[in-house]
Amino acid sequence: MILLYRIRHLLLTLFRLGSVVVSKLFRWVFGRRGLAVLLIFLFLDLCLEWHGLPAKPLGLWRYGEHFGVLSDCRWVQVGLMRGLVLHEATVSVDTEAGPVLVRGRRISCDISWLSLLTGRGWLPRDIELSETRVTLLDSKGRPGIQVQVERGELRREGDGSLRISLLGDCQGIRFDFVGTYTNVYEFLSSLPLSEGTSCRNPELSEQISSIGRWLRQQGRVSDESRIFLRSEGDCLDWKRISVRGGFTFSDWFWNEVVISKMRGRFSGSWAGINLERLDIVLSRSEVISGNGSLYPESREVEAELEGVLTPETLMQLGGVSLGDGLSSVVFPTLSFKGSLPRTELDLDKLNPSLSCELVSKLSWKGIVAPSGHFSATYSNGALHVPEFSLNLCDSARERIGGELTFNTKTKLLSGEIQGQADIISRLGEYGVRLPTEILEGYGRTSEFAFSLAPSPLDWRLLKSSGSFELSGLSVLSHDCRSLSITFSYSSGLVEIKPLSLTLRGQEQPVELSLSCDLASSVSKGEYEISYSAEFPGQAKPDTPWGTALSSTGKLVWRPENQILGIDCKGSCHPDWFYQTYCRDLELDLSYIFVPLGTNKSPVDFTLKLPEMSLGKDSWSLVGHVDARDTHFGKFRAKKASCDYSVDEQAVKVTNIKGETVDGDVVSLDIRVQYDPLEMSITNLVLTGNPAIATPFVMNAEAQDIYRQIWSSIQWGKRPVLRMPSMVYRDGPPWNLTLTGHLEAEDVTFRGFTGESLKVVVTLDLPTSVRVEPITLSTGGGDVVGDLVFSLGGVPRCSFNLDGTEGNLDPKALLCAVDESFADMIPGISFGQPTRLTMTGESFLSGDPRLTVKGTLKTPEIAWNQMKLTDVETNWNYSSNVISWDVKKSSLLGGSLRSTGKYELDVKSGECLAIMDGVPLQRVGELRANEDAAKASKANGSPSPALSGFLSGSCHAKFLLGWAGRPLNLEGDAHIALRKADLWSVPLLSGLVKLLDNATFGWLTGGAGKLGVISEVDADVEFHGDRLTVPNLYTNGTILALSGNGEYSWETDKLNFLVNGVPLKDVDVLSMVLRPLTWAFQAELIGTSKSYEWRQMTKITRMFSNE
Repeated sequence: MILLYRIRHLLLTLFRLGSVVVSKLFRWVFGRRGLAVLLIFLFLDLCLEWHGLPAKPLGLWRYGEHFGVLSDCRWVQVGLMRGLVLHEATVSVDTEAGPVLVRGRRISCDISWLSLLTGRGWLPRDIELSETRVTLLDSKGRPGIQVQVERGELRREGDGSLRISLLGDCQGIRFDFVGTYTNVYEFLSSLPLSEGTSCRNPELSEQISSIGRWLRQQGRVSDESRIFLRSEGDCLDWKRISVRGGFTFSDWFWNEVVISKMRGRFSGSWAGINLERLDIVLSRSEVISGNGSLYPESREVEAELEGVLTPETLMQLGGVSLGDGLSSVVFPTLSFKGSLPRTELDLDKLNPSLSCELVSKLSWKGIVAPSGHFSATYSNGALHVPEFSLNLCDSARERIGGELTFNTKTKLLSGEIQGQADIISRLGEYGVRLPTEILEGYGRTSEFAFSLAPSPLDWRLLKSSGSFELSGLSVLSHDCRSLSITFSYSSGLVEIKPLSLTLRGQEQPVELSLSCDLASSVSKGEYEISYSAEFPGQAKPDTPWGTALSSTGKLVWRPENQILGIDCKGSCHPDWFYQTYCRDLELDLSYIFVPLGTNKSPVDFTLKLPEMSLGKDSWSLVGHVDARDTHFGKFRAKKASCDYSVDEQAVKVTNIKGETVDGDVVSLDIRVQYDPLEMSITNLVLTGNPAIATPFVMNAEAQDIYRQIWSSIQWGKRPVLRMPSMVYRDGPPWNLTLTGHLEAEDVTFRGFTGESLKVVVTLDLPTSVRVEPITLSTGGGDVVGDLVFSLGGVPRCSFNLDGTEGNLDPKALLCAVDESFADMIPGISFGQPTRLTMTGESFLSGDPRLTVKGTLKTPEIAWNQMKLTDVETNWNYSSNVISWDVKKSSLLGGSLRSTGKYELDVKSGECLAIMDGVPLQRVGELRANEDAAKASKANGSPSPALSGFLSGSCHAKFLLGWAGRPLNLEGDAHIALRKADLWSVPLLSGLVKLLDNATFGWLTGGAGKLGVISEVDADVEFHGDRLTVPNLYTNGTILALSGNGEYSWETDKLNFLVNGVPLKDVDVLSMVLRPLTWAFQAELIGTSKSYEWRQMTKITRMFSNE
């Protein structure tokens, strides 16, 4: 109303200005009399009307100050014909919205001087404006909105109505206004004159200034932008005023959105304002159209809108920022239709409704929704989406839907969301691609649902909970019955309790719990995730279920630098875990986990992944393990501990320390390389039975070989095995190399006992095994040798004994090599010290076919009553044949050499023996003859000493046990006796007695005068169980002996025939006995223990042929 007051004051000022000019002119003219004065008046009127006067001397601006109107004018024209014309006039009117400045090049008023003078009306008939600018100034005097009136006219019609016509532009927008109003003069006359200043409305002023700034920001507006307005009514009755018109805008900008075209029609009155045929074209695919009505009297509103629009454009039009979370969203084009029923104009009471469908695809970080729809309503301050549905694929097999509610008063969002989707494929589209060899489940849909409690729109303050169900997965080749996840989110803290995975055939599920403070993590740029996990398992398929692994820890993730770190601890039964989850893996680790067991107590472990960049190729996991009552194969540990590290190339287990249930102590380091698979053991120190390390040899064939090395050894005290290196490389072909050093005390090997043992074991499998050198120390000496297993081709074992020193039992050592030697050399004993060397080999599969050769040097070999001394011999055993070659030996003081062989399987052999210089006295001492004993008793004196030396050679073949015969000999021999006194041999004492009683006694003066026989030669033949002497002959000074005979060792029978032959060069006796061819003939019969001599014939011829 104040603005109307100011317009009235402006009009009054203009008209009073005209009356002042006229009255002053009349007073000046009519103050003088005469026609001249009239002519002068007409002349002046003509001058004022066509030329005018300067306005400043007239002081016209003072007449509007009383009403709050400031005015100024450069030139004034006034006249009876033209009325009042102001040139370059400026009028300033103070209003609620701020000062209004009107500047016009020419303002003309057609004044009815008669009505003005008579007081019947002050309103001009016509007012014309030409090139007038109306400017609304802000509080600081700066231009706000500018209206350029190209042509303006206020014309009073004949019926008394006022017609207003304005043509111009406002900030580049063309406008055309035509209005016709009745009772304008009465309305203006009824307005009270106000002498005070207006009450400024700062809010209105700022709003109009904002509109001005926005219009100026549009820049150059298209020429097609225009507004036309038509209005009519009675000024005395506002309810009868009506307005109608239309508008067209082109190429406008609103919050960086280009409005290509906006047009519409509107009409209004006190009963209501209607907006019709509203069309807004944003682009080719974005169009809004609709109608709306506002009812001022009842303060009600209604509207209908429909069109095609993107949410991105809608948010930009509303000045809502997309934010970082939505910057990557490709919004779809929505087809929508909304309605607002006629409702009271109160935000809390409005209840609009909206339904939308996706025209194009919604895309966000690889997730695409090709179609969908939703509906929304607003009621009681709450925006409610009762239904929304998005199809994530063309077939609608994957979808997400639910309801959402946003309370505009509390600014809280709530809802329920559910759906189904191929989560694994979606993760892959999002960039989280899982290898199919670990997780197979692509193409399988899963159901999910979650609820959103009333929460602020700030994601840090959201409160939500939900679940996720998935079936038909395959994890590490294990079929999964189901995968379920229950999660909650509150004030930035997300918790998954639990993640439950049930495998097919598994009674209990795998359960994990996760938690992360997302609000704190996002602000710091570091995500710290706490977790706990439990994996059920069983040692064997038929054993009860238990906890195979339980673990708790945290994970640190810095996405900006791709930094990841893990720190956790837990306990597990490795064998349970492997049997339950890993036995079907393509990477066969059964040789590690199957032998590994924990009995009742689980293994405690820690694991740490030092913070590392995932962009680098190198990474490392480190940790520690403590275990009790565990076993690895047959290695049973009472307690064990180790450190470990895992990187992209290998697993390293260091500082392994364990104690077995038997008290053995072991320490070692292990490294397992992935590709190619290689396992190495270093720094192994085992105090105890080295065979317990067998399970660490990762190959069944290699384990058998390693076990055989120690199988025949018994340990009195715990040995110490040091293994600097063992490397196993998986094949084909597989390879294992090992070097070990063993030191032990009180060792027994197949009955052979030593005080200490030092061994170096070298394995190069599957090619060879070398045990060298072997040093065995005994109380009597040392044994040094080596052992080699050659496994290529035909597997065989070769060994070498470099020599023995000291008092060792060679028989026990030979039996340690092969137990069958005990049957080969029964009853044989060796003197000390004995030196034995041997080299041999045998096959490891099938028939061993042991082959051994060597040397023996001993001071004595005894067999029954036979002893050889100072023996040096070569010997050989091959193909079940024993052979020997005695290079040197001493038999009863003489020398003996012998070469021979014996076949064990057929019990046959052959031997050649040569003896020389054996004293006859030693032979007699070997076995005293009973006759010599009897003679010694009869004579009362000891047996005489025997002189002479035996020599001879023998070649014989022998059979043992053939045809029930203990010994069968075939062969021949020759025996020679030299430097002897044959008559002193006890066996011939009976012959001497026989000759003493016979004829020779008187001839020789007794048997003792038979002369000397110092040499004997005899040929011997062996025939089965007996020996024969076909020829026996001696020398002699008077008589020489010759004979033959045989002896059977089975029957112990003797049968020899001896002839005495006289020598023909003896002086007296030869002359007496020369005619005889023999002197006597005697026979020896009996056994070796009981024998006798008897004479077979008498001398029948004496002195024959003489």
